[in-house]
Amino acid sequence: MEKLKQIIALFEASSLDQLKYKDDSVEVELRCSSSSANFSSSDGNGEKTIEKDEKISKYYQMTCPTVGVFYRRPSPQAPNYVEVGDRVNKGDILCTLEAMKVFSEVKSPVTGIIRRIALEDGEVAGEGEVLFEMELC
Repeated sequence: MEKLKQIIALFEASSLDQLKYKDDSVEVELRCSSSSANFSSSDGNGEKTIEKDEKISKYYQMTCPTVGVFYRRPSPQAPNYVEVGDRVNKGDILCTLEAMKVFSEVKSPVTGIIRRIALEDGEVAGEGEVLFEMELC
């Protein structure tokens, strides 16, 4: 059951419209429309074990991977990487974190629209703290 929960969570966080997964212990088919998702699965014997129809959150919270100083731009003279309302693709740079004089680019794990930037430039971000809220596309 834990494996099934992980598959559903990954699907919800992705931009996929449908997913089929099968292994020795679980078979899952996930489909998503604009407002709901239909989940069904079966055990290895072909019996249905779960049916679910519920609203899916279309928002994703990007959390801080490590403690560091949050920077919205690559240098003081440069423009911000992103602004509220910007569309970003998976892999786009959202910000930079500095820890012990090492700067690391933080990239978006999803495609979406920036709806909220949680920190101000130069603030210290804690591990797991929300940095951005994005509407999934």
